[in-house]
Amino acid sequence: MIQNKLSQIKADWQDFFAFLRVPDENPDTEQNATYRISKLLSIFILNLIVVSLLIVLISVVEGSGLITTENHKALDLLTSNPAFALFATVIIAPLFEELIFRTYLVKKYSPIRLIAFTAGLTGKQNQTKTTRVLEHYWQKNYKFIIYFSAVVFGYVHIFNYEVTENVLWFSLLLVSPQIFIGLCLAYFRIRFGLVWAMGYHAFYNLILIGPVLFFV
Repeated sequence: MIQNKLSQIKADWQDFFAFLRVPDENPDTEQNATYRISKLLSIFILNLIVVSLLIVLISVVEGSGLITTENHKALDLLTSNPAFALFATVIIAPLFEELIFRTYLVKKYSPIRLIAFTAGLTGKQNQTKTTRVLEHYWQKNYKFIIYFSAVVFGYVHIFNYEVTENVLWFSLLLVSPQIFIGLCLAYFRIRFGLVWAMGYHAFYNLILIGPVLFFV
């Protein structure tokens, strides 16, 4: 039983890293909820390991006095209004952040159709040509699109800190946990759909924030 589970976790991790190496738009057609939840938990374990290592690295840099993470807006909100903080991180953030940062990762919901439609106002030929060029660009640069979405998602969280010169210098490190989470969410958005990405986002935030509420 344990051996089978470890083998499944390994297979899930291999699929995830294969996706990171060469992102694709191929959804996982397996609809079984148990299968999908199992895969979410496998990636969640990896997520925790990677983020924990990154947090240790951030702590080392903070210990050197180069940066400070004391004035963190999320922690301030947890202290001042725990109930709202939980609602915001588990309900509001997963809903709106996934809509904003992950919806367009599927070509069907990308700006391609809107741009092609606009080009079509000047003629059918222009619409066809524009669609062909954009779809070629999409396919050729899909890896960049996936990573770009994760980086932008990560950097939005830099405003949780008091933005100083040193914070800006170390900004990539500070938001690296969110960037990795963004890659996990992109993976689930493609493999299982937007709703599952929202669910994973909500679950991750609940596990991350929930225990903190007992100490505020």
